[in-house]
Amino acid sequence: MHAVRACTELTRQPAIIVMATGDLAAVRSHDVGHDADAVLGKPVTSSALFDAVTQAISARAEPRRLPVDAIAKTGGRQRLVGARLLVVDDSELNRIVVSRIMKSEGAQVETANDGLDAVARVHDAPDGYDAVLMDVQMPELDGIEATRRIRSIARCSSLPIIAVTAGALAAERQLVLDAGVNDVISKPFDPEVVVAIIRKHIKRVRGRSIPIPLSGVPRSRWPAVDGIDARDAELRLGGNVALFCSLLGLLAVDLDVAERALSSAPTDADPAQLAQRLHTLRGTAGNLGARDLHAAATHAERWLRAGQVAPALEGVERVLEQIVRLRRSIAAVRSSSASNPSTASTECIDPTALAAFLQRLRDRDMDASTSTFAQSPALAGALGDREHARMRSLLDRLDFEAALQILQSLVRPLPAGG
Repeated sequence: MHAVRACTELTRQPAIIVMATGDLAAVRSHDVGHDADAVLGKPVTSSALFDAVTQAISARAEPRRLPVDAIAKTGGRQRLVGARLLVVDDSELNRIVVSRIMKSEGAQVETANDGLDAVARVHDAPDGYDAVLMDVQMPELDGIEATRRIRSIARCSSLPIIAVTAGALAAERQLVLDAGVNDVISKPFDPEVVVAIIRKHIKRVRGRSIPIPLSGVPRSRWPAVDGIDARDAELRLGGNVALFCSLLGLLAVDLDVAERALSSAPTDADPAQLAQRLHTLRGTAGNLGARDLHAAATHAERWLRAGQVAPALEGVERVLEQIVRLRRSIAAVRSSSASNPSTASTECIDPTALAAFLQRLRDRDMDASTSTFAQSPALAGALGDREHARMRSLLDRLDFEAALQILQSLVRPLPAGG
């Protein structure tokens, strides 16, 4: 007890966690409980320790400054096992990124492409979700109004709704909170912080922490892409190399679209539409660790929204420079990957695995492109490097029908395994 009080007298106080047995509520009501940042009951479990450390550090940290290295290490273990999440975002790539990050943590994820879709889904299944990740700036119905409507649905008054916004103004954050959200996170978000926030609010509703399994998942070597902060991307995607490589293909498509739109934008273009284009682009760039592109798009968008058209158009030129740089880098990385000769020409494809994969494509399963089978040496050997690379490119663009056409050639002439 004296040690805790001594810590509170330090100029730079550490986060303090008190471990205790018995009545934890009594400990919290005691003076030492008020001095501590968290109280942890014995015996200690991994999930309870994770939550206590997160709570303690959050109490000391500034908003969005929760350091990844200070959060309890989980060794790749899934921390949202069984959590039912609804991810709401008007950007397809952002929905894919967030969904796959959450799925990699063991969550069950559904997506909605705007506020109207989100409200309809919650209305149809008011008890179907443990938490909602709600983008704020969306067309048709924004996240603020969507939250208000969800709160009016019976049995949804305590549903955790976490707002995701690119805005940094305190007034905007307060407006979102007043609408009824439980927490606000800024884009590009840190997955570690998001996981901690989701766990916190689900625990509040359930009255218990989500258990963390003991087994972990080994991580692969991370590819280097000029224009993308490898460490940042690895942290955001939970070390999932296959996911990163798949998303590079989607990013390349988005960059093509953005480059055409920004290059053809005349000086009298609608500033609001141009700002929205930049807003979407910077969100996408931030989620994949493309910091320079994110910064350039952020500055250009701010100039536009401030009505400073001339400097904004100069900013657009900087954005285009970063787009060209990143597109070239992605093309080089993907070309190098596709040109590596396959060493699996003698391997045979398991017909059962192929049939299951074909069904995933028919079901338009967005995780199919990152599956083990899609990247297997056996499939590369059967298709040939060129066709295998083309199939993966089609899957990156979510063109399931075209990918199916390539794979249909394997259905009849498969050699027997063994």
